[in-house]
Amino acid sequence: MRRGWVVFFLGLHIVTAIFLLSLILDFHFVDPSLLNDLRKSSDRDVLNVAVQIGRLDFVSAILAMFGILTGLAAIFGFIEVRNRAEDRARITAIEIAGKIARSEAREEVRRSLPAIVAREMLSGRAKFFSEESASDSDTQNLMSKLDEGGESK
Repeated sequence: MRRGWVVFFLGLHIVTAIFLLSLILDFHFVDPSLLNDLRKSSDRDVLNVAVQIGRLDFVSAILAMFGILTGLAAIFGFIEVRNRAEDRARITAIEIAGKIARSEAREEVRRSLPAIVAREMLSGRAKFFSEESASDSDTQNLMSKLDEGGESK
């Protein structure tokens, strides 16, 4: 099947090349009557010749198409750059928010944990230590052990 497609497209390219060659050889890019009038005239500067055979119209059309293509490329380029910038900003915001949330959670635990531990120790529900009340050093020791085991990076 693949060989059949190769033969088909090779034939298509050969036919296209023959068509283009015959078009170039037989096509009059400039009307012969315009060329005869130009040969008879006394004004033969470049601008006059270009105006008479229509080359300035061709250049104007090409410049207009180039301008339109540049405008479209600028619009689509702007949209692409804007979308990529928004995606990158979203990803960066999620990363930074996660870091800040972890930092704030740790700070809140450090701030609240001594009071919670002391309250639980005094209420008698927690039996981490002996029957006597927990000292500040015991609370700090417990907090440091929680910090060491609780951090995940």
